[in-house]
Amino acid sequence: MAISYKSYCWVVGTTSFRTGELNRKIEDQLGFLDEFWADRRFAAQPWSENDPVQRAYYKLLKEKGFVTGDALRPEKDAREKTSGLVELGLLNPERRLTGAGRKVLAISRAGDFKTDASNILDLPKDSYQYFLQLLKATKPFEDGYVRPFVTFLHLLNKVAPDGANRKYLTTSEFTNLLPMCVDAITTKAIIETINAARRSGRPIDVDSTIVSVLMRMENYREALAEFRSARTVDEDLICLIGMNRKSGANGVARYDAPYLGVFQTLHKIVFEGVTSARLNAFVKDLDSCNRKADWLKYFFNKGMGRRLPKNLLSVLRRDNAVLQSKTEDEFRCAFFKVMHLLKAKATFRDYADLNRRYFRLTDIVVFNEEVVELDLLPKAFVTKIGGWLEMEAFRNCGLLDQDIPLERIVTVVLPQKEELVVAATGRSLESVNAGGGIKAVLKSERYSRFSIMLHQKFPVETIKKLLEMVEDRANDAEVQRLVTDNADVPTIFEYIVGLAWYYISGEQGDVLEYMNLSLGSDFLPKTHAGGGEADIVWQYSANPPHYDRHALLIEVTLAERDSQRRMEMEPVSRHMGYYLLAHPTEQHSYCTFATTNLDLNVISDYRGKKHQTFYDPSDRTRHIDGMKIMPIDTKMLRRMLERRLEYSTVYKMFDDHFNREGDPASWHDDLRAAIDSE
Repeated sequence: MAISYKSYCWVVGTTSFRTGELNRKIEDQLGFLDEFWADRRFAAQPWSENDPVQRAYYKLLKEKGFVTGDALRPEKDAREKTSGLVELGLLNPERRLTGAGRKVLAISRAGDFKTDASNILDLPKDSYQYFLQLLKATKPFEDGYVRPFVTFLHLLNKVAPDGANRKYLTTSEFTNLLPMCVDAITTKAIIETINAARRSGRPIDVDSTIVSVLMRMENYREALAEFRSARTVDEDLICLIGMNRKSGANGVARYDAPYLGVFQTLHKIVFEGVTSARLNAFVKDLDSCNRKADWLKYFFNKGMGRRLPKNLLSVLRRDNAVLQSKTEDEFRCAFFKVMHLLKAKATFRDYADLNRRYFRLTDIVVFNEEVVELDLLPKAFVTKIGGWLEMEAFRNCGLLDQDIPLERIVTVVLPQKEELVVAATGRSLESVNAGGGIKAVLKSERYSRFSIMLHQKFPVETIKKLLEMVEDRANDAEVQRLVTDNADVPTIFEYIVGLAWYYISGEQGDVLEYMNLSLGSDFLPKTHAGGGEADIVWQYSANPPHYDRHALLIEVTLAERDSQRRMEMEPVSRHMGYYLLAHPTEQHSYCTFATTNLDLNVISDYRGKKHQTFYDPSDRTRHIDGMKIMPIDTKMLRRMLERRLEYSTVYKMFDDHFNREGDPASWHDDLRAAIDSE
């Protein structure tokens, strides 16, 4: 006998392609595949059932530095690396770029990600394209379909707001309940459960909700009935009721065989009495099982730490259904439900990471530590199209591969941006106009949220710590963990320097615009395939008597020694020269070159620019007679933050030292000493 496995949840993407820097890696692969299929050796060949072509693509990925090492099955690795792009509709199953894929590639190659007028949600161009793709993305599910992202938006629209009128899913609800919204009936039940918890003011019982959804399924009821009616419980029965996706001999997988020992020991604890010896045996039985940690958390107090105490009786949780069973039937029911509950929660944890990564591509979702919610305009937009979301959540969309506008996807009357701003901010249209118009109101709202994020996630002490970590380069993974895994360390370094300068500038200035970076809805940086210019352009209004109106170009690099000279000496002065030529009224503008370890010859070169002429290559009559470039390193920047130096002080210090003479090495030593003693 075999009981068929039936899926009870969805996931976006594939677990075999779980990666940080997702934006860059999508863009990279679109470019690689565009190049790959242009090669005459492969242009006319199919991808499917063609291991040589798949291996050739894997070889290209190695040549490009996209993968390292040697995969045991390179053709499988090539399929896995591209599977997520197929789900997004950027590639068709034959791994050719679709119309939508070519649109994303064109945006990436242009390097211009800023929003345009056609985008009513004010999203970056690439994020808007991902938003459109995920609205269309459909997964076949049992006898029907589910559109995961549309279902997510529908759920957010239907959950009751809290006392502050915020609509959100808790992180636990996003992780454990959202993926179970596979049809209209289940989704309605989950919404009602969440809203009942909101009204009561108590946390939702996630475990009971998961079990209730599972037990609505015919195969789970069948398996439980078989378990309850069996005269004896043996290994075959445990494997039968486990209902694993992958089957083994005779159609039954053997992965759950070790749980027989767990069942038998728990049976003794419940019906013969709990003892330290039996608890120790229970823990030992779990050594051979998957999800041991989950079982331990279920049966023992959470505050016990990583290591179990010798006296397990002191941390035993006696309030669970298994230990409170009075009859054999109650015990078997409880064991069955716990076994499948912990399986499901492990799956949900695995899937939540992928769902989060793909949903973040849209830049409409804000993931905080405790809640998941929509950004300002998207929240208002979702409210406006709520009926369409409910109607389409479980319908197939056949337009995934096409580059089509929003109005062809969301087939209801779309709101205007003015309507969304009014709805999102609670202001009247007259108030919006009086406040400087849509852009000004959105900017004000954006900076209010940015300020909260900045002080919670990146206070000055954290900025100093991150600068020191980047300077050391001993643990780049930890830097990404503290900031974001959607950007590489050079991009993060530029971002952190920008935040540091924002503090030095008294938290004044349009820092989100000044940083030449792509930022997500969480205000964290993203790395793109072409890479960003390590370039921040800070605009300062006149502040008499401290300084006149000017711009500060901050050039940032992690390159060292010869690489620093080769990569940065010419570009930095060129950027500065072109800026001065383009802004002839801003002759007080200057540049700061920031890095972790300054090369003396770079310092010397930049000091030499004080006396060099920079010509417009297209018009020799236009030129700049000298330019001001002030090189600093992360130690100096950290010292500025430690001493709480204000920008007016830094500007005067830079200006005074720029006008001094002396050999470059001594000159820079004096600048460092001045920062230390200011």
